[in-house]
Amino acid sequence: MTEPDELRLLVREVLRDLLPAVLPALAGRSAAGATPVAEPVVEQVAVGADGDLTAFALRILDLATDPERSADLRAGRLRFRLDPATARTEAPAEPAEPAVAAVVPPETVHRHEKGAVTERHVAAAAAAGARLVLGPRAVLTPLARERVRASGLAVERED
Repeated sequence: MTEPDELRLLVREVLRDLLPAVLPALAGRSAAGATPVAEPVVEQVAVGADGDLTAFALRILDLATDPERSADLRAGRLRFRLDPATARTEAPAEPAEPAVAAVVPPETVHRHEKGAVTERHVAAAAAAGARLVLGPRAVLTPLARERVRASGLAVERED
């Protein structure tokens, strides 16, 4: 038997011994309501113009600076709903001429100076549309190499 298989057997054994004693206690605690689950707070948001959108973005930034409110945002305990009075039912009309010229973003580069460059690194670079630059002490793992081929990502090696 291989080492991971032995480890799985040990974990199963421990869980088999502990779960019968732990599960009734957990079920009793949730049934007794020791930790009540709070209903999410829903705020109506009116976004009828660009100024409203800017105000909403600033509100989110203010909420994110408070650690407790930020945790509520991330956990979904604070939600936002578009105010039906200001919601558009049809798509906005296309402007005749763009107000701002399209800005071409600078090329993104994901650089790894040393260590193993994994499949996850390659996927992140591909999702960002970036080039992957490997330093002299960086190593591309076999799975990462396959992901590079599949995604068509540009990879460069620096000397």
